[in-house]
Formats: sequence, structure tokens, C-alpha cells
Amino acid sequence: MVKLDPALIDEKCERTTCIDCGSENLTRDAAGLYVCGACGAHRPRAVIITPDIRWWLAADGEYWHQTAGIFVRNDAGEYLLFRRTRFPFGLTIPAGHVEVDEDPAHAARRELLEETSLDARALHHLGDVDIPGDSCRRGADAHRWNCFVTEAGGTQDVVLNQEGISPVWRSLPEMRAATELTLATSFLVNLYDADLRPAAHAPGRGR
Repeated sequence: MVKLDPALIDEKCERTTCIDCGSENLTRDAAGLYVCGACGAHRPRAVIITPDIRWWLAADGEYWHQTAGIFVRNDAGEYLLFRRTRFPFGLTIPAGHVEVDEDPAHAARRELLEETSLDARALHHLGDVDIPGDSCRRGADAHRWNCFVTEAGGTQDVVLNQEGISPVWRSLPEMRAATELTLATSFLVNLYDADLRPAAHAPGRGR
């Protein structure tokens, strides 16, 4: 759990520190690891404070982020997953941090387009949920997820950006049985199981 001292945080300034010792003496190596010049740690993540995304400190000082995620379903009833090239590693749905003053539905559409080149059709809002223990590259170990589902266009090709590789389409039972999902994706698949079944998405139902 990453806890921060509110007195040391300027919400208008960007700040990157070692997740182990808090030093700002960081560099990136060829593998993308954060290398601390103070304690010598090599980590796939750092504590990164940026004014452009939604974040806050809980009453106990824990660092939280807000994330929008989107399940994309094709005509065969399968959902899109891809393998993350950055921490947290594993198979994930398209997702990313919600920007300041951004509507979560807009964030979900933006992330889908940026990560996969897919344009979302009508969105159905699955729900919002807090996931403690969900760690990210920017140092938060807790995220509030805004979750959506959409239908994939039959003629659209998945073209991943640098954040992902190896796109696959998996049925809901296959996703439930998968062992390589990120913590958050596994949590969301099980939480929204009933809503992700094909019968849950009637034509014209959306946002």
C-alpha cells in the first residue's frame, strides 16, 4: 500500500519518486525499469503524481487513482483481451486513467481508441467499484473503476499501441478460467459475470 504525506504533495506539479525510498533521483533503463540512484532499487513502477489525471489521498493517506475500463464484445459473444507490456503485466481489457474534468464514459471511449484503434458503439454502464490492491505503474495500489461494455464493429481491426501485444478474443467462460488476467480484470469479470452474458445486451440498450 502506497501512502503519501499530503503536506508534501502539490497537486499542480508533476512529481516522480522511488516507490521504495521516496527519492526523486530516478532514471529509466533500457527495459523501462525505474532505477533509483539513492537506494539502488530497480522497479517496474514509481510514485508518479501528475495534474492531468484524477487521483486523491484517502483519510489514511493511501494514494488512489480513477480508471475507466471497457469490455468489447464481438458478434461471436467473445471479449477482447490483450497482454500488457507495462506493469501490471497480464491480460487486460482496454482501460486507462480518467483525466481531470473528463467524463468516465468519454475516458473509456478514448482509451479504447488509443489502445486498440476501435471506435465504441453505444456504451452500457456496468457500474463503478473500488478495487484495493489493484496496483499500477504510476504507484497507486487502489483504483476506483468505472466499467462499461460495448459491441465491436464487424469490420474493425484491432491495432494495438505500444502498451499492448497479442490481442485475443475470449468467451466469458474462458475469461473466468484464465489464469493470466490482471488482478483488476479478473475481479471485474467475476463481478459483472451476469451483465456480460449475451442475453444481458438487448439491441438499442446503451448510453
